[in-house]
Amino acid sequence: MSDRLEIKATLSVSDEGEITGIAWPFGTPDRVGDVIEKGAFSMPASLPMLFGHDQTQVIGVWDEISESEQGLIVNSSC
Repeated sequence: MSDRLEIKATLSVSDEGEITGIAWPFGTPDRVGDVIEKGAFSMPASLPMLFGHDQTQVIGVWDEISESEQGLIVNSSC
């Protein structure tokens, strides 16, 4: 078991409360060696915003979901 928390998401929050950033970067392994490649996501109608990856703690829904060359881009307003 790892004693470190690995966070690959790069999100930012604007003064207006808009959250945007890369939720899943492409092409680099995570702590268990999984690599997500471009094209891996079929865009869902909605994607829940979770607190600490805990599916019992939904804190919102991402308003916009798209792919870029770097990863899966998400955007939402608080």
